[in-house]
Amino acid sequence: MKLVIFGATSAIAIAVARLYAKRGATFHLVARNSERLDALKKDLIVRGAAAVTTALADLTDIRNHAVTVTEPTTFEGL
Repeated sequence: MKLVIFGATSAIAIAVARLYAKRGATFHLVARNSERLDALKKDLIVRGAAAVTTALADLTDIRNHAVTVTEPTTFEGL
């Protein structure tokens, strides 16, 4: 199972991601806080995620939307 989660460091996103990590999902996480994003990546791997890639983006700025979903390396491995 492959998942892309925008706003990945929100409480609801973390809770959902943890459920899927237990099932061995592969993730691409997008969030604006690099420290929280790195911590979540490590947490999901410990919980059983097959792989986790990340992208740093502030999606409150609409100019970042197109870059986030069209960047060729964004979904590498998914």
